[in-house]
Amino acid sequence: MVTQKGEKTKEQIMKATVSFIMNNGIENIGINKVIKEAHVSKGSFYHYFSNINDLMKEVAIYTFENTLSGFYIHETDTVEDLVRGLGEYIYHSVQVDKGRYYILFLCISKSFFDDGLKESFQSIFRQLVQENLVAKQIMKINHDEKKETVIKKLQGLDMIALGFIIHCQLFDGDQEHLLSVWSKITRDLYTD
Repeated sequence: MVTQKGEKTKEQIMKATVSFIMNNGIENIGINKVIKEAHVSKGSFYHYFSNINDLMKEVAIYTFENTLSGFYIHETDTVEDLVRGLGEYIYHSVQVDKGRYYILFLCISKSFFDDGLKESFQSIFRQLVQENLVAKQIMKINHDEKKETVIKKLQGLDMIALGFIIHCQLFDGDQEHLLSVWSKITRDLYTD
């Protein structure tokens, strides 16, 4: 069982990692640099993370969960309402909190050249796509639908969301157009 102090130390290491990456780039990351930034011992690092890829995996999860933490779900939302709201939330959160998305995309891009990191991300794919708060609500709403079908739709939504995030960053002044494209694509995904 991890204590409250232990959770705080683990979060301190992850926050220090994010700070280090924002200031120095992901290509310069290393265990010694992280523990120096976090002001923790090497023993503390290894208590929570087995290696740098394990840390990067946890940082990606932490960042992703924090990115979605401000998204409010109404219990009465339909899947369509939920997905439309997600598009609006993504658009606005990209405008105000680019740093979180920057970290996510840096972690993903590093996995193109680091097979160990790629394997780490593959291991958390299910958690990121199927177990986030939006996915859980979609699964709850679609409880009558075959689980495999819902999972395929969630994977499709994930692919669409990644592209949408990029477009929100590149074309941030075109909210109406971006949200109408989001609506069309996601409507096609959730219309049988």
